[in-house]
Amino acid sequence: MINPINISTNPICYKKTPVNQTSNPQVLQQDNFELSNYKSAQAILVRNNISFKNLAMPIEITDKYNKKIEGMEHLDLPNIHVFEYPDTNLQLIVDKTNLVEDSQINFSIINTNVTTNPLYDRLIYQLLKTSINKINPDVNLTGDGGQISYNTKLKKGVIPQINYILFSMNYNERDLKNAKKDIVAYYNSPQYKRRNANIQYLYPKDVLYDTETFEKILNAISLDDLKKYNKNFLKNSYAEITAIMNDKDYNNNAFWREFNSNISLKMNKDNKFIDIDKNSPTNKIIQIDNRNDIDADVELDYSYFVENEKECVIANMISDIILTSDMFKSKNYYSSANGYYNDPLNLKYNNNLKHNNLYYKFEFYGKNLNDKKLTQEFQDNLQTIYNSNLDNQIDQWKDVYKDDFLYEYNTYRDNKRLSFISKYRNDIFNIYEIIDSITQDDVKKHMERYLINQEPIVHIKKEK
Repeated sequence: MINPINISTNPICYKKTPVNQTSNPQVLQQDNFELSNYKSAQAILVRNNISFKNLAMPIEITDKYNKKIEGMEHLDLPNIHVFEYPDTNLQLIVDKTNLVEDSQINFSIINTNVTTNPLYDRLIYQLLKTSINKINPDVNLTGDGGQISYNTKLKKGVIPQINYILFSMNYNERDLKNAKKDIVAYYNSPQYKRRNANIQYLYPKDVLYDTETFEKILNAISLDDLKKYNKNFLKNSYAEITAIMNDKDYNNNAFWREFNSNISLKMNKDNKFIDIDKNSPTNKIIQIDNRNDIDADVELDYSYFVENEKECVIANMISDIILTSDMFKSKNYYSSANGYYNDPLNLKYNNNLKHNNLYYKFEFYGKNLNDKKLTQEFQDNLQTIYNSNLDNQIDQWKDVYKDDFLYEYNTYRDNKRLSFISKYRNDIFNIYEIIDSITQDDVKKHMERYLINQEPIVHIKKEK
């Protein structure tokens, strides 16, 4: 194998040039793979000013991230490698491990434009899913909230084909018509109705289309509209690659060439994160909703956002502290789970409501529960926790989370392992430092913002 350049042993300085100034892009030859409408696809590429280029071998920059901070506990992970591609913003995280039989890759396109439209995003996802599954039904494509990702095993020729489909926008009127039919069928399916029954109440009714209007808006989207939107999607996106590779594939140069093939360079890593203070959901009044589709007898939901791994750990820690508080110890019918809200397809184009948010879900089991009394008792419990000294509990949970991380890293296999590595990416090197950096002040600030200063949404289970 011609190994990727290791910056720690062979330092090379290169200047990153804007991706839209790359000269002499090489369009892949037709004999590399068999796809229909290849010539028309080339014309589309020219018209949309999106070019493909087989990238140079990446440079390893692991030492940039895997640094021990003096005085802090550090987890050394010698089998995790980070690479950057010269003259691009593309980064590759590789886990070289003997825990997988088949090497796998996760490729994600993440849109940084907060004005994305859920309906257009769904149309693009549906078109890509149909096209990709035609060439390889084993590829797992996901798409939600302005992000498209695929997972696949490392098989020769598969990755260049998928990347070509992702970036070429090579779909026609018939493809669009079929995609709309699929979306309407999904929108009217029991599966979608069940999934959205638990989130529709988050949005005011005036920001959701009714069924008739939704289908009318969907059918009015033209092919040119969608291609223009897709082009802007790519322009305001960046890509991430994560791979889990066995020793054989890691030392096989052919697999490295697979990563480098057919990737669009018309991508900007300009992370325009939404203004959390402006868009964070804050429920000012207690909302009570009678439902017959929840598991618990009473359920309390509190919405929140996280921007980085530290905030994610804080959110989990708060949930664990609440569940081990005196209130929960004194009863035997409590349980809890964290989750997230997806955007409904019929959500109107609205910047402030577009972004996905997480939620604390506290479930209470017990017939004839008084929801008002229970809600007040729970909020009193939150205030008691907030007023307490939490240093000892925080330190105990830090140890638990470190042990959990190491266990998962040492045991997860295949798709579960790939998802695990993809979740942490660069943070995987300093996860211990991230956990150790959490203070009581951090925890209480999060509690105050999302629990103390926010009223819950109360679900009460209806008798069927």
